[in-house]
This record gives sequence, C-alpha cells and structure tokens, in this order.
Amino acid sequence: MSNDDIVNRPDHLTQEARLLGVTRMLRDDQRLTPDLGESIVRNFRAVMARLKKSEKWAARSLAMSPTVLSQVLSGTYAADTEVHLRKIDRWVEIQHARATAPQQAAFARTSTALEIIGAAKMIEKIGGIAVVHGPSGIGKSLVAEYIARDTPGSIPIRVTAARCGIAAIYALLAKEVLPPALHKLAPAQIENALVDELADTNRLIVVDEIHELAVKGKDQGLHVLRHLQDQTDCPMLWLGTADIATYIETGRYTKQAVEQLYGRVTWSLDLTYAASRQDGGPGLHTLDDIRAVVGAHQWKVAGDGIDYLHEIANEPQMGGLRTVVRLCRIAVAKYGDKPLTRQLFDDLQQSRLGARAAGVVRKQIEVRARKAG
Repeated sequence: MSNDDIVNRPDHLTQEARLLGVTRMLRDDQRLTPDLGESIVRNFRAVMARLKKSEKWAARSLAMSPTVLSQVLSGTYAADTEVHLRKIDRWVEIQHARATAPQQAAFARTSTALEIIGAAKMIEKIGGIAVVHGPSGIGKSLVAEYIARDTPGSIPIRVTAARCGIAAIYALLAKEVLPPALHKLAPAQIENALVDELADTNRLIVVDEIHELAVKGKDQGLHVLRHLQDQTDCPMLWLGTADIATYIETGRYTKQAVEQLYGRVTWSLDLTYAASRQDGGPGLHTLDDIRAVVGAHQWKVAGDGIDYLHEIANEPQMGGLRTVVRLCRIAVAKYGDKPLTRQLFDDLQQSRLGARAAGVVRKQIEVRARKAG
C-alpha cells in the first residue's frame, strides 16, 4: 500500500485531525480533497446528533442559508463547496470546544436574568444596540454567557481594562468569527473581513463589561463596535455598569460626538435604579429568585437563610448575587449537609469578614428592614 493510499483513508484523516484539534479536519493551508470533505460532513452530522438540533438551527449558527447547507451536506450544491466546508469544519471545532469546556456555574432564570434575556430577544427583532446596565455582582456576566450559549451564531466578547483599544476589540471579534489565518491582519483588514463575514447575517454580538470602553481616552472601542453595527446590521447587546449609560447620555469622556451612539441605542434596560433600594428602587431579586438560585445548585438552605440571602442579593454594595453564591459555597464547604440558617450565615460572615465588618452588614440589613416596614 502506498503512502498516498494511507493519507487518503478516512481513519487516517481522523487520526490526523487530532493534531489540529479533536474534531478539526482541515488546516487553513491544506488542500481540500473529496475524502476530507466527506469527513467534515460526517463530523458535522455527529455533532448535530449529539446536540439534538435541526439543520435550520445550524444554518443560522453558521450564517448560511438552510438550502445551501442542505445541498453542501448532500453533495448537490452546484457551485464550489470549499468555502462552505471550511466554515463547517471550523464550526464543528467550536461546538466541540464548547461541549468539552468546563461547565459554567449553575444558571437560574431569575427575574433579572429574564429581563436581560428579553432585551436580547428584543434587539434581535428590532436591530441596533441594546444597553443593559446595572451594578457589579447582579449576574450580568452569567446571563451573558447563557445568552451566548443559547443563541445560534452569537458572538460573545468580554472587554477588559487591558484589552480595550481599537486593535484589541478587533482581535476579540476576529477570534470568534474569522479563521486563525486572518487573526494577525491589520485592524482595517480585519474590519473588512468581519464585514464580509457578518453582513446581513443578523448574528447577535454580546459585549460584556462594555463600561471598560467608557473611560477617558479609551472610548474608541465603542466606535469600532458602532461602525461594525452600521456596516453589518448585526444586533448588539452591551452589558456593563452605569458608566456606559452616563457616557451615552451625557457625553462624558467622549472623543467623538455622543449622538453617533445615542441614535443607535434602540433598547435600554436600567437595572441600576432597580438595584438602589435606598432611592426607592424595588430591588432586583425576589425570594423566588433566591430559591431558584439555591435550587439550581442543590444547596440546603432554611427559610430564614433564604431571607438573609435575599437581603444580601438586593444590596449591590455587599456584592449582590455574586456574594450570595460565594457565601453559600463557603457555607457548604464548612457545614456540609447541614441546613444553612440565618445564624450560620451570620457566623460565617464574622469568620469571613471579621466581627466589625460583619456587624456593619448586619446593621445595614436591619436599617433596610425598618425602612421597608
């Protein structure tokens, strides 16, 4: 048997793919052969069987016409299939990576989560940019991860203080959308490639920590996103703290005309006021929300413990929902299967924060309870 015969065997191709990634069949610089094309289709069908999704769902995720996808898979597509097969190959690799990645924390569909999910669905329908803003710790990032995972073809990026310039934003988007061979292009070239790839696909772009771009001298990344939205019509969901709302509404720290952004925000969800109970806000989380969070993690929490967690969750200055989850994890590690009561949580706060800080927390809760009464 010749070396060529070995190379062309499907089982060898599968072995070769392990060098590229568990499910990747085709390098960017590799010639597409009929056997490779068949292997890509087999991998795609295997992933779809595992996901239990329809071809229509996959087509949307691939930003491809359902008819074209069906024809490519069946071998009846009249034009050249290579560009589509390469896209399918990359998509399969991404789906495998998502399936094998560490699982995110248990997700509970709280009332706040449902409001954010509703904003995402609305912006998909009407287009433009949706801005969701609220204090740190209320669960925005967890919901962003859920939306990105649950929405076919979505493009999630997270801005950081160190990655907020023009080149950095293009790099984040390129990593999610473009093949690796294009990642090192100049920003203007990446922009052109992104526009070609995304135009008229209606793929949802989810940008977490968007407030990192609403900083003096660092706001150019916002206009990168605004230009991309203009050129592709892809809906965008921006999530961050109130700083992003202040930036858009007042123009503070802006280098470019704020009207360029203000006119493109077609939906806004203000969670900042709701979280500010001292100013009359209703609070972000109900008792049922806390029960849902506790149930999602299968923690044993007594009734008065639920009340305590509810009070903590509705106080962003104490860390909000993030502190609730952290506190319960510590409590379970410390107390095991024992039902977690208000007293146990209070004792834990003293151990965790110190008696003085825990006393401040207790007094804040008591003051709010008196005001509410």
